Amino acid sequence: ARVQLGYFAKFAAVSHSTALYAGVLDMVRRAVVVFAVVILFDEKFSWQKALATGLTFVGFAIYILGSHLRRMKKPEKEILKPAEGLRCKFRQLTGFIQQRKK
Repeated sequence: ARVQLGYFAKFAAVSHSTALYAGVLDMVRRAVVVFAVVILFDEKFSWQKALATGLTFVGFAIYILGSHLRRMKKPEKEILKPAEGLRCKFRQLTGFIQQRKK
């Protein structure tokens, strides 16, 4: 059941966002699981776990920094609602047809 819940969460993240975002969420989930296991089950926090968790957080920080820098570099385009986008395309098409008739 635990594995199925993880796959369901990954599927939901991919269907509502991107596969990259799902990978980042999975990476963070794994780091949280490592800390939970160490705290709840008194497992030893070895240097391998520390290195893997540290690299996970470095990767997450680089992803967040890159995302932030990309947003700062170019402003996001105005997002149109689907109906507005269709109206714009329809206006462009009708304008093109009227120009061809002249």
